Amino acid sequence: MSSQTPSLDLEIEVASTAEQVKESFGPMCEAFGAQTQDAIFMGLNPGWDTPDGRQKGEERLAERFTTRTFNRDEKPNTIFLNAIVVDPTTKQRVVAGMAVWEQASTVVGYGDLPPEDEGADMGIEAIYPGDVVQQMFWTDVMASLHARRWQAVRDSAAVSPPAIMALDICAVDPRFQGHGIGSKLVEWGLEEAKARGDLEAVTEASVMGRRVYQKLGFEQEGPETVYNVDASLSKYPLPSNVFLRTRKP
Repeated sequence: MSSQTPSLDLEIEVASTAEQVKESFGPMCEAFGAQTQDAIFMGLNPGWDTPDGRQKGEERLAERFTTRTFNRDEKPNTIFLNAIVVDPTTKQRVVAGMAVWEQASTVVGYGDLPPEDEGADMGIEAIYPGDVVQQMFWTDVMASLHARRWQAVRDSAAVSPPAIMALDICAVDPRFQGHGIGSKLVEWGLEEAKARGDLEAVTEASVMGRRVYQKLGFEQEGPETVYNVDASLSKYPLPSNVFLRTRKP
């Protein structure tokens, strides 16, 4: 008997509406919530497993889409991808995976600038209204997670074009894992980075994702992320992440 995983009819869709972006939240919940119980995802999306929490998560994604900026070539600095497949069980088209890629730069017109305040950038006050302790905690978590990304952005000011492409998040619904969907979402971004001036790509990789990224040319730089926070303030252990890039110095 063959042990091969049956192939799926896969389409990588660049989201062009807020409604399409909202559909991305489903695979995120299944992969980072139900499957791996990723503390960062759950901490930044409280109530992700409830109708109200899920709606709020979808709305935050949609707001990020509607407020995205554009580079000097009028291309969006933030690109939302949906992996569309036909569910073998229901025969319906579904969003099986998603990814968000971001062009970043310290030079205006070449990408999104590194945020001065990670908390304000992700709208932490709206996520934890009135809870200053949780606001500060998750702001510091994200500042720790992204520290090497923003350093790479600053370093890119010396190259041409002065920008990088960052894989901000990539998730595949566990029902559809093992079909190469994550690889296709990453490959799309690598090709786009090349088309935008042969930009370097970077990402922060979890244990589950890093093997896929490394197969596609990413290399680890430095040790695991150290979170400069009081970890006891999180209900779950903060996840292992490493910084990967396609061009180590």
